[in-house]
Amino acid sequence: MIQEKWDAILNICNDLELPVAIFSETHKILTYNSYTEKVMFHPQKQLAAILAQLPNVTNQLTKQNMKIQGQDYIVYKNILNTASRESYLLFYPTDQRTELMNEIEEQLEQLVNTRFEGTLIHDQGKIISVDEESAVLFGYTRKELIHLSVFELISPEDWIKAQDAIVNGLIEPFELRALHKDGTTIHIEVQGRPYPYKKKKVRLVSIRNITERKKQEEQITYLAYHDEVTGLLNRRAFQEHVKEQLNALKSDESVVVATIGLNRLKTVNDAMGIEAGNRLVKEVSHLLNEKCLPRIHLARLGSDEFILSFIESNPQDAVIPFINNILECFNEPLQLDEFYFHVNLSVGLSISSNALIDVNELIRQAEVALHTIKDSTHGSIQFYEKEMSTGSIREMIIENELRHAIAKNEFTLVFHPQACLESGDLSGVEALLRWKSSALGMVSPFEFIEVAEKTGLIIPIGKWVIEQACHYALKLERELGRPVKMAVNLSPVQFVQPNLVEIITNALEEAGLNASSLELEITESVAMEDEAHVMEKLTALRELGVHVSIDDFGTGYSSLQYLSQYPIDKLKIDKSFLRVQTNTNQTIIKSIVSMGHNMGMKVIAEGVESYDHVALLRSLDCDEMQGFVWTKPLPFTELITKLTSESRFPLDTVKN
Repeated sequence: MIQEKWDAILNICNDLELPVAIFSETHKILTYNSYTEKVMFHPQKQLAAILAQLPNVTNQLTKQNMKIQGQDYIVYKNILNTASRESYLLFYPTDQRTELMNEIEEQLEQLVNTRFEGTLIHDQGKIISVDEESAVLFGYTRKELIHLSVFELISPEDWIKAQDAIVNGLIEPFELRALHKDGTTIHIEVQGRPYPYKKKKVRLVSIRNITERKKQEEQITYLAYHDEVTGLLNRRAFQEHVKEQLNALKSDESVVVATIGLNRLKTVNDAMGIEAGNRLVKEVSHLLNEKCLPRIHLARLGSDEFILSFIESNPQDAVIPFINNILECFNEPLQLDEFYFHVNLSVGLSISSNALIDVNELIRQAEVALHTIKDSTHGSIQFYEKEMSTGSIREMIIENELRHAIAKNEFTLVFHPQACLESGDLSGVEALLRWKSSALGMVSPFEFIEVAEKTGLIIPIGKWVIEQACHYALKLERELGRPVKMAVNLSPVQFVQPNLVEIITNALEEAGLNASSLELEITESVAMEDEAHVMEKLTALRELGVHVSIDDFGTGYSSLQYLSQYPIDKLKIDKSFLRVQTNTNQTIIKSIVSMGHNMGMKVIAEGVESYDHVALLRSLDCDEMQGFVWTKPLPFTELITKLTSESRFPLDTVKN
């Protein structure tokens, strides 16, 4: 009986008038196509006898000349699926042109070793063959689909994309919006390729249902760009909108940014609980939204801060009346249950100029202005003034000291172990940079890394970190008696270096470290830059043998369309999703784990600080974890002491 999972292969070989049979690892004949029955009187017995005559070589193509029913054939034996270990026998008549055999072999290999779920064959759009999986996907029977046009299965919005793929013979996978028989939209990923059919070339299309993945993408995209409590834009989305406003400015216009502080929210939280505080925040956001015109972007910055921006041609005269109009909405108290609250708002303002067009600086100035009057009386408004900020002086000092830090041997590495959530075993270690300046003392990485990236000093510093991490990875391997992955963060500035692969290659060779023991962490924003360049760089790193992971995943989310094509080994869930335990954050974690696994990637969560976090991650099938629940980042000698006395995370203490 023909098995549905091999329908496409069996049908193709029927079309080509070639006998084919599928057999198991134990040489049991599983199925064969109908054309085999035309060639052999007793297919099961004859196939078993033929199989017994062929060399029993695992995972290797073999071929042998044989005579079957008086006709000469070349019998090919090869593996079909490395996971389930099925193989095939393909019988090719020697009196036909043997140069076609390579093409047929390639088609079979592409078909069965793909991650796609169904196939159909069409000739210039007209369906001439389809398997059961594709018919079920579209809601039809196989008979109903034959002779239909593929365009009847595609949403009209994507007709041009599909037509271009057919005309240009596109062989790369791409996404389409398809139509189910009942009229609903389904998202599919397709990959077409030419193959011979009755002495002419048509197209074989592999199909994968990605509807669930697209829903998850849309959900994560929304949550990554919106505040969970209010549904307003968050900081990241707001930054993008302000950037668009700055790019669209006319010569006589400016962008105005206003931060609005909701004073004494902590009092409400302490007195009535976080839920009551959230309800108050929602009410404030609703009133702010009512006053914001369509051209004004409103976002929530933090627990008690909102921010808005708009373009104005005469900001000095127009801003204050507009802000006062907003503040007047809060002159009357807001009711929360049986209580009334007088909402106290303060506003900090910054205005762009020809000399100030940087998004982050514009927002920072508005925040600085707000914080100078925070907790003042209701209606307090403050424009940013240069004297409010001394950060630029501090930045200059840090830059100057950074230039000499390597030579003065001021940098050190600390190491944060990672654990497998199934066994508790050590799964890797992340190397983290620390700086103790002779002039400034300990300087936070959050402070000096930003300066290093702005000035380009991250290039020599990053090179030093990679070299040291490779050195310590080899020492760790010798201390523990086994290889352990050493993870290193790559700055976006480092990633675009033309000689990055060369730097990593030299560091590995000098340390004597196997490339598979090094894991490079890049940010999600880097992965979503120029796709061709990213793919080229990641492919080179994969060929070198190092592993690549996406750090802080979920915080800079844009699309998995390209990410799913990259040679990425691991997704690292940002710690912010564990810091606040909400149903929404748990949904995000679950979606990231699911999609990561679907794309063949492992998933690790950072910021794991409690046994409850560990239990949650285990219940969501997350692979690995990193956080203070096991230990803080440690100097190398302390790390060895820790791992010697406690070689694995104590999962038995976790309540599931």
